Amino acid sequence: MQSPSFASVLITPDLVDHANAGAVLSDRVTTALGPEPVDLLIWFASGTYAQASEALGADIAARLAPRVQLGATAHAVLHDERELERGSAISVLAARLPGATFAPFHLHAQHLSEWATLISDENLFREALGAPADPRMFLLLADPATAPLDLGGELGISIMRALNDFYPGVPAIGGVASNGVEPNSNRLLLNNTAVRSGVIGVAIGGDIDVEIVTSQGCRPIGGIYTVTAAHENLVAGLDGERPIQVVQAMVDGLSPEDRRLLQIGGLYVGRAVRAPQLSDETPGRGDFLIRGVLGVDSRTGALMIGDITEPGDQLQFHVRDGDTALEDLELCLAPQAFSDTPAGALVFTCNGRGQAMFGQPHTDAMTIQSLLAADAPIPLAGFFCAGEIAPIGGRNFLHTHTASIALFRVP
Repeated sequence: MQSPSFASVLITPDLVDHANAGAVLSDRVTTALGPEPVDLLIWFASGTYAQASEALGADIAARLAPRVQLGATAHAVLHDERELERGSAISVLAARLPGATFAPFHLHAQHLSEWATLISDENLFREALGAPADPRMFLLLADPATAPLDLGGELGISIMRALNDFYPGVPAIGGVASNGVEPNSNRLLLNNTAVRSGVIGVAIGGDIDVEIVTSQGCRPIGGIYTVTAAHENLVAGLDGERPIQVVQAMVDGLSPEDRRLLQIGGLYVGRAVRAPQLSDETPGRGDFLIRGVLGVDSRTGALMIGDITEPGDQLQFHVRDGDTALEDLELCLAPQAFSDTPAGALVFTCNGRGQAMFGQPHTDAMTIQSLLAADAPIPLAGFFCAGEIAPIGGRNFLHTHTASIALFRVP
């Protein structure tokens, strides 16, 4: 059996016009991987290429006939060591994965009530996915205006929750299309079909070696507190005290540098989503799901946060800036350096990262390559998302300001 092989391709207007993009892309994939059909081809198109994405997808399907083709329109893309945050580009990752199984899907519904039925019924959800019996991972691309990835609360309409409940322990990675936020401003491509709503993706099973790295770009400050009173996204008690008093006491004890970060980037809160393995352990840096602190109820001292909590949950506050995000990415990637060099990578990074966060270009892409690549850059494709999908603590979530990375290796 052949070994898995990957190739990355970049298309830009200075070399290829819209009419010939599909032909040139297909030729470069064939040159890199040979004439046999590829198993998985995923691409992200920005700028004027995004406007021609439907024709692009049809052209690729006709020329290459990949077993699975996924495409999404994007604000900006990543390729190998570069991040193309301006202008137009197409970033492609093509793969042959002998021994792997693929089940492409499109999840869609017209109304929230239909979504609720689909997501709450395990049989309906499994039928809609058509996943193999033992999927190793889910790869998802979502429309920002129509996909209920993580509404939570009383609605309880969450594709992430359904994946976690019905496929426990199976990681999901992907991103929300980012060419625009209005309905019909994005396109998703599944094989040779243009999709304008919902979620497309593929369940991958069989013989595949993939690890997912989730860097939320934050650093903890202060201690760990226990929620003692809460209602949905209102935290009304921490360790039996008013949350605003807890926060004020914590801030009073911070270093000048951490106070500066609070002023620059605001306050974030992490909810522990992975229980310690030992009774005397406390949750660590990678065990917290990071969400924003949205406001304070001046009358009660309660905190409004971008998450749902319950009494007994453990919270820790966090800060974020470019230096902190880079430090967190390096820490998350460091263990991967002890494994073989990845054969290919997909990166879903927030459209709030890039130069806006780091003050210089190519930081996410270059950091991945500098820590993990060997003699040549790892074939890498990705895009700047309007929300990133990745696991924390063994459960899948929708994130913001996160770099979510799938690293494929030869089994």
